[in-house]
Amino acid sequence: MMGFKFTIAHILLVAALIHLLEASFTEVPPPPKRPERFNSREELKKYLQKVHEYHMIVGRWRLRRDHEEPDYASSSNSDLFKFFDINNDHLISSKEFSQRMRFKPFN
Repeated sequence: MMGFKFTIAHILLVAALIHLLEASFTEVPPPPKRPERFNSREELKKYLQKVHEYHMIVGRWRLRRDHEEPDYASSSNSDLFKFFDINNDHLISSKEFSQRMRFKPFN
């Protein structure tokens, strides 16, 4: 029984170490900060050089779309609500719901 617990402890320890090592090597450093305004040609050249070096280190271009809303979250809920709201009063009555679902109306 003691050997079994010892083996599980080792497996869990190895799994935790693998996870830790994997997490430390998969983090991507942030790209260089872009100044609000380029005051000279030399400043622009230095910035572009830093961006180029960053992408050479990272290995490939990455698109950052964190600020964008997923497609499924933007329109489907409002479209569904508009589908059920037949008279456009911003309320879905049981009669409207029944009409769209082709049920007999509720009393």
